[in-house]
Amino acid sequence: QLEFIDVDANNPNFTAYNGMLVSKDLTKLYACPAAMRDVSLPYDLREIAETAFLDCGQIRELVIPEGVDTIGYQAMSRCPHLTMVKFEGDCPEQVASSVFLDSCEDLTVVAFSDAKGWPTTGTWMGRPLELQRREGLWLVTFDPCGGLVDEPSRFVAAGRPIGELPVPIREGFYFGAWRSADGEA
Repeated sequence: QLEFIDVDANNPNFTAYNGMLVSKDLTKLYACPAAMRDVSLPYDLREIAETAFLDCGQIRELVIPEGVDTIGYQAMSRCPHLTMVKFEGDCPEQVASSVFLDSCEDLTVVAFSDAKGWPTTGTWMGRPLELQRREGLWLVTFDPCGGLVDEPSRFVAAGRPIGELPVPIREGFYFGAWRSADGEA
C-alpha cells in the first residue's frame, strides 16, 4: 500500500503536504495514501476531492479545518477504522452523496454547536451527529515571526495536550522551538 506521495517541487499544479497530494495553494486535497495512519490537513484547505480518502484503512480520526466547504463523492468511503470526523467550522455547503459509503459502522460526526448549517439533532450524511460546545477551548496562535506556517491557529481543549505543532519555514533561518508569550520553550 502507498505510504506517502511526493511531488516534484517544480510541478505548477500540485504539491505534497504531509505525504498527501494537494493543490499547489493547499486549498484542495486530491489523495491520501491508503497506508497513512495520522492525517494533518492544511489550514487553508477548502475542498476535499472525490475519493480523497477512499480505502484509507488505517485512519481512525479526521479533523476537518474550518474553511472546508466542499466534500466530493465518496471522499471518506471504505475507511473501516474511521470512527470520528470532527469539523472545526460551519457545515460544508456542497457535500456529494455517499461520503462515508462502507466506512466504519461506529463513525460519528462531531461539530461545534455554534457553527452554522449543522442539524440541531440527529444525523448528518447518515451518521450520528454530536454537537459540542466551544466552552473550555483555547485558541492557540502560532506566530512564525516573519516565516510561513501551514496552521496559524488551533482550538485546544483546556487541560488537553496541544498535539503535534506545525513547523514554520523562513528562508535563511533554522527553527529551534516554539515559545510561549512569556518566552518559555
